[in-house]
Amino acid sequence: ITVSLPASVTSGNLLVLFASLSGRTFTSITESYTQIATRGSSPNLWVGYKFAGASESAPVLTASGSMSSGSAVILQYSGVDSLGTTGTISSTAGSTTLATNSITTTVADELVVSFYEGNYAVSSTTFTWTAPASTTSRVNSAQTSTSNGLLVVDEIKTTAGSTTART
Repeated sequence: ITVSLPASVTSGNLLVLFASLSGRTFTSITESYTQIATRGSSPNLWVGYKFAGASESAPVLTASGSMSSGSAVILQYSGVDSLGTTGTISSTAGSTTLATNSITTTVADELVVSFYEGNYAVSSTTFTWTAPASTTSRVNSAQTSTSNGLLVVDEIKTTAGSTTART
């Protein structure tokens, strides 16, 4: 599975890859992305990052098994000078309400990115997403019988401390 790069990648910017596959297990990825979080049961989820170099190629995800549906996207963030990689995955099978885990930021003005995934093979229904009120939606794709739905949102946490779950 080849994942398209953002339209214009700038050297030094943070690239974050979000992927969801139904019925397949991730085995490798090209282009030296560092894994932040993964879940190995269907739907298989993979989140990783890298800082862009002078020239970038679209990464290729290799997976075993047969895929019933899947989606992947790369987001680009500028101005990131360090990365605290807290990655957790929670599961709410068969539910139309999803919530993130709480995390603790250590300094003010940290970027918090949340990734929501919907799997047709699990819920057998199509649906769309509503982003949490305090966030900015970066990717919002509907779940269909051939594509896992993705919602990727972010927000700046203005003060250090625990976040509340986003639903």
